[in-house]
Amino acid sequence: MVLLDMTVLSVAEPDLVSSLHASTSGLQWATTSYTVVFAALLLTAGAAADRFGAHRVFRSGIAAFGALSLLCAAAPGLAALVGLRALLGVAAAACVPASMAMIARLYPAAPDRTRALATWAAI
Repeated sequence: MVLLDMTVLSVAEPDLVSSLHASTSGLQWATTSYTVVFAALLLTAGAAADRFGAHRVFRSGIAAFGALSLLCAAAPGLAALVGLRALLGVAAAACVPASMAMIARLYPAAPDRTRALATWAAI
């Protein structure tokens, strides 16, 4: 879900241009703000999952991701959308390393863990 969100905005670009009166550079900011923040915080989110617990970080990230997705859908303007998409990147960054850490804990046997991680990566 969080990785799909990097590209899903490109489908909505024509609607964003008409509804938010966005320019091409504005659309690039809306897309890039999510991706840059997401990539920049992956390591930090992994450390937070180790410190506070993967399950807790994952639940918080999913809840924030859902709420911020709704707020993005209701953004009144391009500036709000860019800011909300950046915050969405923070929530997404919390989900990915925490989900992998949960898999490692849920499947302690090497063959099961390998299969689970392969499924996680494929999905």
